[in-house]
Amino acid sequence: MSLQRPRRYLRTFLLPFVFLLLIVGVASPVGSTSPRTSPDALVPSANISPNPNFFSSGSCYNSGAGYTCPNPCVSGTLSFPVFTNAPDCTAYLLGAMNAARATVGERAMELPSNWFTLTQTEQLFVLANLDRVGLGYPPYLGLNANLSAEAQTAAQAYEDPSVAPGFKIGLDSEGAQGVGGTWGQGFNALETDYAWMFLDGWGGSIATTPNFECTAPTNPGCWGHRLEILGSDPGFNPGVGLGCTTCEMGAGYAVVNGSSSWVDLIELPAGSPPAMTFTWASEVPYFDPGYLSSSTTSRTVAATTTTTTVPLSVPQSATFKKLSFKPNSISVSWSSPGARGIKRVMLRTYLGTSCSTNDLTAVSSYEPSSNTTSGTITYKGSTFTNTKVVYAASVQVVNAAGSTTSTCISLGKS
Repeated sequence: MSLQRPRRYLRTFLLPFVFLLLIVGVASPVGSTSPRTSPDALVPSANISPNPNFFSSGSCYNSGAGYTCPNPCVSGTLSFPVFTNAPDCTAYLLGAMNAARATVGERAMELPSNWFTLTQTEQLFVLANLDRVGLGYPPYLGLNANLSAEAQTAAQAYEDPSVAPGFKIGLDSEGAQGVGGTWGQGFNALETDYAWMFLDGWGGSIATTPNFECTAPTNPGCWGHRLEILGSDPGFNPGVGLGCTTCEMGAGYAVVNGSSSWVDLIELPAGSPPAMTFTWASEVPYFDPGYLSSSTTSRTVAATTTTTTVPLSVPQSATFKKLSFKPNSISVSWSSPGARGIKRVMLRTYLGTSCSTNDLTAVSSYEPSSNTTSGTITYKGSTFTNTKVVYAASVQVVNAAGSTTSTCISLGKS
């Protein structure tokens, strides 16, 4: 028996006015890869079907205790997950990603060692930068709270993001707002990114084309997601620029009607880059040194990193207490006594009382100051507007040695 998964549909950020733009150059690239400088060179000649095919379960057999399938992303009940971050499924998706990359002459993607402790939105950010760096372009600097708030709103609404309120957006050389964004479905960040990168063109017919905006072979919406993430989409809007060195991102993730909704939002700031909640610089040390060794960021981190004589241990405990819970926000105090080197604290909220991954409603993350073992974390967004249902939450504390997650605690009604 086998199961086929419908290919999810994608939408691309569209400015309310149209610009015509030719890409005439880029800034100095990060990494040894030579940047591709024309729109045609930035996209594959055709969609690349995933190999292995993560849209299919393959031939499954029932062992009596459930089905076993060649595709490890498929459950024993012969169903695709709403979301999964399982290592075997991740490896399966990464294999397909790198097969597609090899087809178009891009170097293989490697994930950071802390991949499984990253939130969905942090994973989206890391993937966007791996897409850019893999083609020779500088990485986006980090996640911005205002951009992420807009992306989260869009994810919850199952739609494209708009220009983020509260973020002072810059103009490109043509006088256009430097912005780009994408929306997509998928049970894993890698699956969604694969669709944006390699299934974004014309599929032969409307029915076999995942991209909503690609309605004909030469439609300007074809490959729009890929181009928006890379920084330039001449068909729809100029984007932030392939060579942008000050751009920041927002990312959103939500489960809507039993399906995962993912959003990227990239903007060019006017002036100096504003504060960020998660940075590429903080993530670089988790990569194999050889993978990013030729990037300026990697060399800077390597020069300032020291080896401690006392090895870190995984945080032993994590607790939290609800401070406030409203339809548009939640604030909790957290504590991890005795922990050292905490790099990140994550708050996850769920529909119901069980903290089941399938019921995940929101994720918030921040980097506490050095040597901190307690603090406050807040999430803002129109996530808890259904005041008739009960929500729950958990807190995860992460350092370089690993992570620990608190018990699931009911928040009650908002």
